[in-house]
Amino acid sequence: MAVKTMKRAEPMDPEEIAELREGLEGLEDELVDSASMNMALPLITGGRVIYLGNQPHYSTTLKGHVTREVVEDADDPSGKVVIKSCEPDLHTPYDFSDRDNRKRKIMVNRYPEGGGVPGVVAGRRWVSCEHPEHLRQFQRGEVVGRESQNEKLRMFKLVVPLAVRPTWLEYVARVERWKKAKSGQMAETISA
Repeated sequence: MAVKTMKRAEPMDPEEIAELREGLEGLEDELVDSASMNMALPLITGGRVIYLGNQPHYSTTLKGHVTREVVEDADDPSGKVVIKSCEPDLHTPYDFSDRDNRKRKIMVNRYPEGGGVPGVVAGRRWVSCEHPEHLRQFQRGEVVGRESQNEKLRMFKLVVPLAVRPTWLEYVARVERWKKAKSGQMAETISA
C-alpha cells in the first residue's frame, strides 16, 4: 500500500488569477486575510520522539491530528493509497509509558541498549510523530511534563530522517518567524 502525503498547493497561473479577480470586483472588504487562513502543514514521515524523563507512565496530548484515509487508486499496483492530512481541531495522544499495568517492561518501539546507539537514548521508548507542530513543540520544550511544571526542561529527543529534515527545518523557521513578527506587533500595540 503506497503512502501519499498532502503537498503545498501549486501556484496558480495568471489566467486563473485574472478570472478570480473578475469575480471579486467590489468585494475587497469581504476578503479574508492570509493570516487567518490555515497554512499547509508538511507531514514528517518517520519522525520519532524519545522521552528522557523519569516518569514510568508519562503521556501527553497535543492539539492537532494526522488523519489517514484509504482510497482506491488505479495507478497503484495494490489498488489502494493512503492519503494523510493534518486536522487542527482533533487531538493526538502520545504515550511514553515504560511499563505496562503489570509493571513489565514494554519492549515495543524501544531503542536497543548498546550497539552504536547513543547513551542518552539507549533503552528508551520512542513514539512515532508525523505532525510537524508536535515535533516543534517537543523540540522547543513547549510540552511541559509532570516533573517540570514551572520550567521548561528538554525532556525529549527527536529523530527526524535526513530525507525530510529540510522540510521540517523550513517549517520550524517559518513558525519562528511568524511568532517573532506576532510578538513584535504585540509590543507595538502595548507601547502605543
